[in-house]
Amino acid sequence: MDLVSVLMSTYKEPVSWIEKSVESILSQTYTNIEYVIVIDDPTNKEVVDFLNRKEESDSRIVLVKNEKNIGLVDSLNKGLEYCSGSYIARMDADDISMQNRIEKQMELAKKECADIVGANTQTFFKEKISKEKIIYSSAWACRRVLRWISCCPHPTWLVKKEIYARLNGYRSIMACEDYDFLIRASIAGAKIINCPEPLLLYRDNLDSISHTNNYHQLATAEFLAKGYRNRHVLSLEEINGFLNSQHYENKIMSLKLYDQEHKKNIQRGISLMIRNKYIALVKYCDYAIGKLRRK
Repeated sequence: MDLVSVLMSTYKEPVSWIEKSVESILSQTYTNIEYVIVIDDPTNKEVVDFLNRKEESDSRIVLVKNEKNIGLVDSLNKGLEYCSGSYIARMDADDISMQNRIEKQMELAKKECADIVGANTQTFFKEKISKEKIIYSSAWACRRVLRWISCCPHPTWLVKKEIYARLNGYRSIMACEDYDFLIRASIAGAKIINCPEPLLLYRDNLDSISHTNNYHQLATAEFLAKGYRNRHVLSLEEINGFLNSQHYENKIMSLKLYDQEHKKNIQRGISLMIRNKYIALVKYCDYAIGKLRRK
């Protein structure tokens, strides 16, 4: 049984959220795990005390304490250095993994010879849980969806450690480090798939990066997507040049105007008609491929 390292970074999440996240990993049906937790807010005494107690009571936990806040990307890259498993599973401190999440993903990774395995999610807010999202499971579909948007929810990732090593971890691209990683992995030849069933409860947190930086995230993602469609990994110099350009400012303004006009959440409303038609086609092809396999 391969060792799976679960990698999580904590910041300002309430201890009650972190308790549920931690317990959801420690109670996994796949038992050969280590749990690397990076504490990126050393001033949060309640969280630090809780995690210290958990580390003392469970030898699978490895705590990494930052001296000061260094941000998510640097915390994840730092945590990767402590991961000794042949696979690395991502986890966010405000989400909850289903009890069989890692077991299901490991089975799929072995069966499909996949390098990155994501999963479907269900969003929850307080006590209300939404239906699972539409997700694209086959490698063919993931490659094509990746031409426009991320194909694999970051908190659900199960990744071969060698992929992280080959790509030198995450690059410092605020709010888009996961999309950038998937693009680089795909161009490097990694096989990316998703488990179609929901294996993670995703907390709808209004303070999350996807909410607070949604305009920046969408503008940056669109720029990264153009590079991927040309099979080109954009350099950090190219990305920073875009972020400091008038084109970026114009894109942010157009996104804000679009949001105001349609009175919708920018995450749901930004997709252009051509993109919706394209992804609908991918969805149908993914379904057709699955149907053929079952015959």
